[in-house]
Amino acid sequence: MSGCRLAGRRPVERGSDPMQRQHHLQDGTGVIEVYARAGSPGARPVLWALQELALPVVRRDLPTDPAVEGADHVAINPLGRPAAAARAAFALADADAILRHICQALAGGEALHPGDATAWAETERWIAWRRTLFAPVCRELEKALGPAPDAGGATDTPRHAADLQALATSHLAALDRHLDGRDYLLGPRFTIADVALGAPIHRYLQLAEGAGAFVGVQTWYARLCYRDAFRAQVMAPAGRAAGERYPIDLLPLRSGLG
Repeated sequence: MSGCRLAGRRPVERGSDPMQRQHHLQDGTGVIEVYARAGSPGARPVLWALQELALPVVRRDLPTDPAVEGADHVAINPLGRPAAAARAAFALADADAILRHICQALAGGEALHPGDATAWAETERWIAWRRTLFAPVCRELEKALGPAPDAGGATDTPRHAADLQALATSHLAALDRHLDGRDYLLGPRFTIADVALGAPIHRYLQLAEGAGAFVGVQTWYARLCYRDAFRAQVMAPAGRAAGERYPIDLLPLRSGLG
């Protein structure tokens, strides 16, 4: 999970149409503070979106022990979890809520905005898919494939891991069907919907085999991998070294990528 605080005065809203209005910090020097623990999966899409918009960001590391929270973070996030955002007197919790705020209220956010109400509904549908179906299975799969907490060795649950793998693959098949004929989640344009799903899909491809049959997912993922902000904020924090192989072979997919 992640959190961010936006320093500066309240943004000025111009216009009443949500598709046409523009927001900016009055003094033009606002810096976004992102609170996160090292390796926090929720921080990655937030940092990715902010880099896509070239907004000024300062990373604030939280203690690795969830029971030890800094006073600054607790002040902007009374829920007590490391997902919060504050802008002037405005505070916000939850990484997905922060993503919505980025594209609706920050300077340049219209570049990531899904579009009309129908596009927003589609975005929310895929965020719900990730949160309620795909991400929980991936978390359990990561535990099943990792070392036993008390034995220090591999867990003796290959059948459980295989069942989780099959379930995750079935969820991935739904995404693949949706991506058939689409460059990105909502069509030809990269939006916040792709940011919301890109990081967990990347993590899954690192964990398990099984994406080879999903051409739509592979091609979409390849497009993400050629984005500088995705490589910097999603792939690099996961420990990808220079020259390290991607979870899928991108070379055959490169032709025709937008």
